[in-house]
Amino acid sequence: MMDFPASSDDRTEAATIISSPTLSFCVAAPDGTIHTPSSEDAAGLELRPGARLQERYEVRSELGRGGMGFVYLARDRRLDRLVAIKVVARRASSPDERLEDALAHEARMGAGLTHPAIAVVYDFGFHQGRAFTVFEHVDGDGLRDVLARRGRLLLEEARPIVGAIARALDFAHSRGIVHRDLKPENVRSSRQGQYKILDLGLAQEFRGHRNWGTFAGTPAYASPEQAAGLPSDGRTDQYALAVMAYEMLVGRRPFEHKHPLALLDLHRAEPPPPPETFGSDLPGAVTASLLRALSKDAGARFASCEEFATALGAFDPALDRPYSLSAAGVTDRRNFYLCHAGENSPAGRQLGQALERRGWSCWRYEEDALPGISFVTQTSEAIRQCDAVVLLISASSMISPDVGREVHEAHHANRPFLPVLLG
Repeated sequence: MMDFPASSDDRTEAATIISSPTLSFCVAAPDGTIHTPSSEDAAGLELRPGARLQERYEVRSELGRGGMGFVYLARDRRLDRLVAIKVVARRASSPDERLEDALAHEARMGAGLTHPAIAVVYDFGFHQGRAFTVFEHVDGDGLRDVLARRGRLLLEEARPIVGAIARALDFAHSRGIVHRDLKPENVRSSRQGQYKILDLGLAQEFRGHRNWGTFAGTPAYASPEQAAGLPSDGRTDQYALAVMAYEMLVGRRPFEHKHPLALLDLHRAEPPPPPETFGSDLPGAVTASLLRALSKDAGARFASCEEFATALGAFDPALDRPYSLSAAGVTDRRNFYLCHAGENSPAGRQLGQALERRGWSCWRYEEDALPGISFVTQTSEAIRQCDAVVLLISASSMISPDVGREVHEAHHANRPFLPVLLG
């Protein structure tokens, strides 16, 4: 069981969304030519389950793919732990002949950043001439998966996400590093509810600017200065974070266009539309904070990402940390809590639908979970708020500590429970 389980339909929708050239990594040269890597560029370069890299890392499954290459779930055979591995996928004819250098650069950047909201980089190497980076496996859903499923988030849901990312970005900025490709695809939640920033593939020391006049990044989240090929600093990441916050709260980004160059022009020249343009009823202070962080002039933005997050209301002033969400999604009492055996259990979904057709109300994790709260916190609260617990147990999950914990929670809360063994 995992945080933010997404159905196969959700993942298909998310994959469809990020197949858009405006939501994919691309490179635009000063002469207006643009290159967006596609899945066709990497056809036949995938690694299959069981493949080994340097005899240490054994591929389990593909987690995703993007402009730089493939990301796999793998097992570190030496330390017996799950890791994520990004492997460069390119043909010799690729316009970008320095992807290996970029990945090595990412590894060096990530290795120098130790922060709870930044995925740890473990290793770097080569496999059959292709560079790869090994980093922490963050085992929850990506923010893109959450948005694909939910459309938009409540203000109290988005605030802790923005707060955690903001402080991680400021930490990187304090060390002279700017991300430059911040987007929902590069933010993922751990099982404990901690959001982490992934993928430093475009990060650079902003005190030493290079490649002026060339855009590299994701057009949908590009700051005006980045879109113009100008030097980037921490305010570039603040702009991308503001686009993400706008998207989380409004249900769409401030600028949208199907053509990357046209979208870059919008970021450079057009004022961001106020959220109420799209029917949003956000508080005035929140709207003002979003629009300030989206200023065309980097100097008009907030002094730091944390200052932006503070203006958005992301921090609890008494504790000086991002708000933790209460289990608000389960405070209305339900009849049944359905504990699924594994992600997206068809039996659990069918049972829940059957019960609800007969007038019963159910709490189902993949439907009712809120972002930013750990799995343990939400399921414990759900059990306390429901009248009874139905445990759907597969043979493989019999030894899972989650099953035992939920039985204990049900017993402690004096809730009757019915174990159902799935074949």
